[in-house]
Amino acid sequence: MTHHLLKGDKVMVWGLSGRTDLNNKAAVVTHPLVISAEGTPPRATAMPSPRPQFQNRIGVKVHNMEEEKVCVRPANLLRVGEDGMATLPNGNKVFPTTIVPSAAAPAPNEPTNLFQDMYELIEAPAPTNKYNDNRDPPPVRMKTREEALGPDPCTEVCPKYPQSTAARLVAYLLGKVDFVTPGVQADYDIQTASGWYFTRKRLVDLIEAGEENAAEVMHEEHLVTLHRKNKTPPEFLPAGFASIKERVAARQQKVDDARLAPAPDRERAVKAMQAVARNHSIKEDIVYECPRCGAHRPLGYRCCGMYMGMNGEDPVPRRNVHAHPEADEDELDDFLRATIARLDREQAEGSSA
Repeated sequence: MTHHLLKGDKVMVWGLSGRTDLNNKAAVVTHPLVISAEGTPPRATAMPSPRPQFQNRIGVKVHNMEEEKVCVRPANLLRVGEDGMATLPNGNKVFPTTIVPSAAAPAPNEPTNLFQDMYELIEAPAPTNKYNDNRDPPPVRMKTREEALGPDPCTEVCPKYPQSTAARLVAYLLGKVDFVTPGVQADYDIQTASGWYFTRKRLVDLIEAGEENAAEVMHEEHLVTLHRKNKTPPEFLPAGFASIKERVAARQQKVDDARLAPAPDRERAVKAMQAVARNHSIKEDIVYECPRCGAHRPLGYRCCGMYMGMNGEDPVPRRNVHAHPEADEDELDDFLRATIARLDREQAEGSSA
């Protein structure tokens, strides 16, 4: 049980209602018990502190970017086993999230490992993911007073709708913020892991396409869906709603057209290749004998179910169709075209000489 945790034990923070950003994070026990009193709400509090309101709390260091040291109730800690997984109350096992902070630069008088420095210089840099790789639903909380009055990172994400929930969602995906507001959770399906997976995939596809601002697209689609479901009277619709509705319909029509686009015509592509190969064979006077009917065909010609010149056979001299009455119209046409091409070539060579 978690109240028997010892110093150095690995745990996972779970079920916090105030500091939801710490949930699912890996941590290590630093103080098995912090002395304090009962009667305070279960929340993470900065530590260490011997004040009485921290009774029955366990001090842990969370593996996040700040490596925060907090006091948590035993009920909000899950022990991490030897397999690196924590067991949830419902019996499922999950891996805790571990964030490794960037290492500080060594002091000027601190000796460095020259071999390690050389290894880091020649080692290929690891690829970095420009998107938030957290596959769990985003942490949800209200903005603090400082965050509400400070600069809004959503402005650079979506200048047109900086206060929209879609802008906040895209900012979280791009790593510009580490939480989303309750409004985002109410507008989009991100409460479950599967819902967040499909929402995240939709955002990544929009960003990778690069045609329009992803936050604008998501916000306008949400507006149209919301007012259509609620059957909002025209006098209460937002300004410019008609143009928004037209843009959403145009995007949807574009998606539908892409889905209904005809598949590539393989036979048509083969015919184009055959025409090029046939012209080359006529120009160079190269033909191949069909092993089934004996006809002389140009490269790529389909005769008796076989493509001439593509089965490893050697080219043969073109036969005189006048001496072979069994020759069909295609072979006769190729013979005449090859004769004209040869005469033109001989005439060109004679004039140049």
